[in-house]
Amino acid sequence: MEQFIPDDLVAKLEDRISQAVKRIHSLQETVQLLEDEEAGLRQTIAGLEDRVRELESEVARLKHLEEENAQIVERHQALSQHLRQLVAHLEQNLQE
Repeated sequence: MEQFIPDDLVAKLEDRISQAVKRIHSLQETVQLLEDEEAGLRQTIAGLEDRVRELESEVARLKHLEEENAQIVERHQALSQHLRQLVAHLEQNLQE
């Protein structure tokens, strides 16, 4: 026994199905856009992580140079002090 489904109900159901399919397609497009954006963000993050490593390396190099510079300044000060003492000693010997 066949049941009769009114045409207006069939039309409403078809319309709802059509709207649901459109929403599904729209959501699939949104998901694809978000996945693409995520991939781009992952690439950006990877690039930034590389840059952080480069900067950390540069900071380490600069700290090493700073330490070397401090040692050079210290040696320069010691040599300057020694030269002043030598000059003072020579001046004292010349006066005698």
